[in-house]
Amino acid sequence: MIDLSLDIETMGSEPGSAVVGIGACFFDTQTSTIGDSFYVAINLATAVRAGLKMDASTVMWWMGQTDAARNAIRFNTYDIGVALDMFSAFTSTRCQPNDMRVWARGPSFDCTILGAAYRATGRDTPWRYWNERCHRTLTARNPSIEEPTREGEHHNAMDDAIHQARWLIKIAEAHRARG
Repeated sequence: MIDLSLDIETMGSEPGSAVVGIGACFFDTQTSTIGDSFYVAINLATAVRAGLKMDASTVMWWMGQTDAARNAIRFNTYDIGVALDMFSAFTSTRCQPNDMRVWARGPSFDCTILGAAYRATGRDTPWRYWNERCHRTLTARNPSIEEPTREGEHHNAMDDAIHQARWLIKIAEAHRARG
């Protein structure tokens, strides 16, 4: 199995919400390495044209975030269909959908909302639902493992995905050290 850490940025919190950013990275808990990473910002207008929705409270929340976080989803954006194809191409370089474990914080948000965007645009998700894993559950079950020092921008999907992967690696290292 190949592990992928996934984070998305959205304009809502329900399935069918407009996705405006996808960040991901491959990682290996055995070698404690972060592999190839991926980031794409999605043009909000194309997400809405695809039938995805915006939630006013989420839009207001975004208005209160840092300039760096807002600008990451504002500039250099791609049509949602192109962005989803780019993400699928990125994952297919490493493995087939059956062979990829997708870690998200949590899958009922990231995987579910991103899966709805794939369906809204007539595309298949590049992972299988039975390989979705919950970062939040694993960290909660390992409270003695402190969160690693944060690098990057909060609410930048790629930075968040890498941070999640670093935390999962830290948990795996602690388990190996315990024998």
